[in-house]
Amino acid sequence: MMRDFQLLVRLRVRHARTFLLRLAYLAGTDPSVDRDASDRVYQLYVAGALLICAALLWFALLDVVEKTFVAVGSLLGIVAVSALLAMAVAVFVHWSVRALRSAPLRLSHPDIAYVASSPISARSLVMEAAGASLLAAAVIGALAGYLLGFGLEAALGGAGWDWFAASGTAAAGFGAAVPDPAAAAAGPPGSSPLASFAFELGEVSPAMAALACSALFAAVAGGSWAIGVVRLASRRRPQRAEKIVGIVVACALGLAGTAGAFVCGPILAAAGSAGFAILGAAALACLVVEAAVLAVLSPRVDMVAVVQESALAVELDPFGVFSALDPDVQSDYRRRIKVARRGPVFRLPAAQGRFVFIARSALSLVRQFEGLAGLVVLGAATTPLGVAALFGAGAPVTFLFWLMLLVLVRPSGPREASRAFRDDMRVRLVRDQLPFSVFELLVLDSLPAFALVAVLTCAVVPFAVPPGVPLAAALALGVVTNAATLLCAGLDAVRMSSKGLRPWSEGGLAMLVAATAIASTFELPWLTVAAAVAVCVGVALIVLRGAERAR
Repeated sequence: MMRDFQLLVRLRVRHARTFLLRLAYLAGTDPSVDRDASDRVYQLYVAGALLICAALLWFALLDVVEKTFVAVGSLLGIVAVSALLAMAVAVFVHWSVRALRSAPLRLSHPDIAYVASSPISARSLVMEAAGASLLAAAVIGALAGYLLGFGLEAALGGAGWDWFAASGTAAAGFGAAVPDPAAAAAGPPGSSPLASFAFELGEVSPAMAALACSALFAAVAGGSWAIGVVRLASRRRPQRAEKIVGIVVACALGLAGTAGAFVCGPILAAAGSAGFAILGAAALACLVVEAAVLAVLSPRVDMVAVVQESALAVELDPFGVFSALDPDVQSDYRRRIKVARRGPVFRLPAAQGRFVFIARSALSLVRQFEGLAGLVVLGAATTPLGVAALFGAGAPVTFLFWLMLLVLVRPSGPREASRAFRDDMRVRLVRDQLPFSVFELLVLDSLPAFALVAVLTCAVVPFAVPPGVPLAAALALGVVTNAATLLCAGLDAVRMSSKGLRPWSEGGLAMLVAATAIASTFELPWLTVAAAVAVCVGVALIVLRGAERAR
């Protein structure tokens, strides 16, 4: 077994070497070929410059963390500890769900051809791959833990106005949050109601926090591997319904674990080094159990199932970080492959006429759930940011961030909202049989996505606009902005005339931002809404009267 393990480690090192060589190509050099003295000097110069940049970024990050913790105080320390625990729970749920859906052991095409079919034992394959995953998770956890410990140390020793400084009152020696009427009475004007609580942090060194968090994240990675190996080692393959039940149970446990993280966070922060030591010891104990599970069950792993479940990774392997293809093309291809392997989910509801397109678009949102995150970003972040910027919240540079989110980050928003329309327009065999204009097809295919985005926007906008702005105007601006954003997608499918100019969606989005920004300078909320409506109507007329492009 040890010889097999050594061979796999050497193979992993060669993979890492190939990755580093590809990175070196970006700097214009190939260390495996360029071996002259001048080439070596240049390679050392590039490596040294990258190391210096990484060190400067790390020290700058430490400086930001220190100033933030000193300025905010001990409450930020408690929130940070709770957030770190909640992050560990969320990562564990995500990796566990992925292990229930597909094998955690991912094989490339050469691995399938030469490694999986070789006499190398399944135990060596699983233990080597799991060890690499645990090592990566431990390094990430150590960095996060060091930043957390550094911030907690700064919050205890920093000299600044700390609204949430400890008052010396603690519960059971753990420094739990207790009401402090005197602190509430003496709090600064306009302070948050949280200032009426006193918090006490325990002393913890960055090294201790780094070790504890490193063990914690390694245990999280090991737990997901143990779940995947248990599934692959079972003689009876779980059915689809059983997988869905397992995923639902994992998500429910994740929600409970997240709530528990925010309950245990203050206790851990108050306990200091002792609490982090207990956390690290518990994580190490979990690691021992997980290692025992992997060692016992890994020989029984069904390698045929591993090869079958690695087929998706094999097909997507050419479209990696260094692929020269357009990122949009890569994402579309990845989605098509995943949807094809996932199989149909639910059935198309019975509908007639134009309602068929609405039902099909809604079903597409459910089946291709990868895009729901983009719609949530558009409705809950991008559009409320634009509404807040137009009504005077934030600096003028906020308009640039809004424009960047609309235009440069299109796959996370408008592009996803109009995906069903683009699919219908791309497949000519389907489009030629549809007795609807481009505008009708755009409206019907985008209606379910628009409804979801509009609901999210109406739920978030009341909390984003500054005081004094009419709520009705803010809500109307959010809904009209979403409508204009979706209508701009139709500009990619038409010409101004049969041989005229070809508008593009990014130009329509830029026009939307420019028109509403100019109207907002008059400080009349309904004038800004009217400008957005004018852009919406103009784009709709272009799509309605334009000539359809032949693709």
